[in-house]
Amino acid sequence: MYKTKDISKAELKALAIKNQDEIVALTGSELDPVQAWEVIKQASDNFTKSDLKAQEADELLFEMLHPDEKSNTGEIYTMSDGFQWKLLSKAEAKKRFIADKEVYGIDRDTETEALIESKEDLGRFEEFGVEHKNNDVKRKPKKAANKKTASSKETIRIQEKERARALSLLELELLIAA
Repeated sequence: MYKTKDISKAELKALAIKNQDEIVALTGSELDPVQAWEVIKQASDNFTKSDLKAQEADELLFEMLHPDEKSNTGEIYTMSDGFQWKLLSKAEAKKRFIADKEVYGIDRDTETEALIESKEDLGRFEEFGVEHKNNDVKRKPKKAANKKTASSKETIRIQEKERARALSLLELELLIAA
């Protein structure tokens, strides 16, 4: 779920930030990768809770640490039953969800998929896809939505507001640095 949870602080300290002057001009402070990682860690309750903004910030920080790592976007993934998925980036999946287009979260370990029906669903998956148009196997995709039982909506709303404030600034700083 979080790609930077096993990153050492030494790796973060060694990260050279491009455009630091621009970050300071726009935000009033320098981007500190260690502090950014700490904000992500806190917002995700020590990398145990799914938080969409924290995951986006985590993804950006990971891309800064590993700029050469390629995404699997566009890859065709075939399940054991022969059903094929065209994989999408998380950003593309989010765009499709917002545009009310069909997109699925893919879990390769259990060979299941779930229709993305909420922003919380986006946070539960690392891989996303749409049905590949050249499928030989015809079936309706399974809805394996192992939804976590959420605490009250009020509690979630309050937690999201608290995290969003800290993560918004972090996300802006990371976007500028990338």
